[in-house]
Amino acid sequence: MVVVVGAVVVVASGTSVVVVVVVVVVVVVVVVVV
Repeated sequence: MVVVVGAVVVVASGTSVVVVVVVVVVVVVVVVVV
C-alpha cells in the first residue's frame, strides 16, 4: 500500500488539483471497502 501511495503522489505531482482530489477519494474508498 505504501508503494501505491508513493506512486500516486508522484503521478499527482504532475497533474491538476482536481485529478489529485479524485485520486485521493478513489484510494480512500478502495481502502475502506477492502
